[in-house]
Formats: sequence, C-alpha cells, structure tokens
Amino acid sequence: MEVEHSADEDFWERVSSAEPSQGPTPLHTPRSPSELPQSPHGVFLSQPASIDEPLLLLDEDQERHEAERVALNEELAEARRTGKADRAAADAMADKVEELQRGRADSDREKHRLEQENEVLRLQLKDHHGIMAAEWGQTLQFQERLRQEEAEVERLAAKVIELQAALAQRDEELGHLRRDAAQWRLLSRHKNGLGDVSSDDIERVLEEAGPGLAELQSESRARARVARSQLRDELEQQLCAVCRDAKKAYPLDGFMCEVQCCFSPASIYVFAKAHDFIPPGHNREL
Repeated sequence: MEVEHSADEDFWERVSSAEPSQGPTPLHTPRSPSELPQSPHGVFLSQPASIDEPLLLLDEDQERHEAERVALNEELAEARRTGKADRAAADAMADKVEELQRGRADSDREKHRLEQENEVLRLQLKDHHGIMAAEWGQTLQFQERLRQEEAEVERLAAKVIELQAALAQRDEELGHLRRDAAQWRLLSRHKNGLGDVSSDDIERVLEEAGPGLAELQSESRARARVARSQLRDELEQQLCAVCRDAKKAYPLDGFMCEVQCCFSPASIYVFAKAHDFIPPGHNREL
C-alpha cells in the first residue's frame, strides 16, 4: 500500500510540474529576447513580424497543454487502473499470505503432534524390542529344552527297545524253563507211575532228554575211567613189593589180593569208596 501511495504522489508531482502555474499567457506579456524574431544582422525587433503570430503561439500552447492534459489523464486513469489491480493483487497476496500463515500454523501443530506420536511409537518400539528379545531368549531356552527332551525321548526309546528285547528273551527263556519244569515233573513221577501220561508227552520228553542223557552217560563214563586210573596209580604206589607180585599173579581179580601184608580187602574197599570208586567184583557190604 505504501508503494501505491508513493507512485500516486510521484504522478501528481509530475502533473503539477507539467501544468502552468498560471492561466494562459496574456497577449500583452512581453516575450523574451530569445523568442523574438531576430534580424539577419542580429538586431532584436521590438514587435513581432506578424500580428497573428502571438495567437498562433497561444493556440499551439493550448493544444500542447491539452495534449499533455489528455495524456496525463490517460496516464492517471491507467495508473488508477493499475493501482486498483495492484491493490486487488496486494489484497489477494495478503489473503494468500494469511492462508499460508494459517497453513504454516496448522503444519506446525501437525508437526508437533507427529513428533509426540513418533516419540510414543519410539518408546513402544523400544519396549517391543525388549519384549521381543525376552521372548527370543525364552524361545531359545525352549528350543534347548526341546532338544534335550527329544534326546531323552530317543534315549528312552532305545532303552525301551532294549528292555523289550530283554523281556522277549526272558519270555523265551521262561518258556524253555516251563517246558523243562513240565518235563522234570513228568520224569519225577516214576514213583506214582506214568499211567495217566500220554505217549506223545513221553516221546517228546525222550526226544528232548535223549541227547542230554547220552551226553551225561558219556561224561560219567569218562569220569569213571579217570577215577579208576587215578585209584590204580595211588594203590600201586602204596602197595608193597609182595602185593605187587600178588597183583601180577592174579591180574583178572583186580584188587582181590589175598596177601595180608599191607592192605586187607576191607581197607581196600574203604579206600575205593572214599575215592568214589568200587572196583568190579567187590562186594559193597563187607
């Protein structure tokens, strides 16, 4: 607005300087020497060459002033129109500035609100990170416990398989023992008789006991041979020369030596019984 006022003031100063300070120049106003017609020899004339010259000059001045006035009026109208347009633009600019200021204030408030929300979200994110870290630690601990439990389950499963195998083996052994017990009970019933026992059971017992009995008989015979040999060697070492001669005289009678120098038949029997051996041909009751 100050710019518009200063422009108007300059315009009006130019108008006032362009307009004459007084009315039209009267006819009797003397002209300056420079404006007077001069003679060829440079002598000033006291009167104009023609009487119509001042009127012509006055008309020219009026036309010139009128043209200047019209131009100034047009310039003034243009300046007023420009001033109105400038004032309208200034008002629009002022309104726009006010709107921008209001928008800036709104932006500042929104910025402050967003900063507060950002701070709250940052704190929440920090808490969430702490919670996530704690939960992740718990997850790792749970995974470790789960791996330990899985390893324990695998170990227990292997233990169960081992125990099941041992139980199956024990069941098999128990079945064998039960069959052996049934066969032993069948064999131990010789005092009461075997009339109520079926032939199939007897044959089954014989089939299973046959190899064992043959092995027992062979073992018993081997032990008897060893015992007889040991007993013969010991008796030969303890007999005197006469008895050895008598033994040679009666080779088929074994130890039935009638020579009573060292051992009697009773002493020989006691010695043989002590070694769990009864020589053949001897009477068990002396």
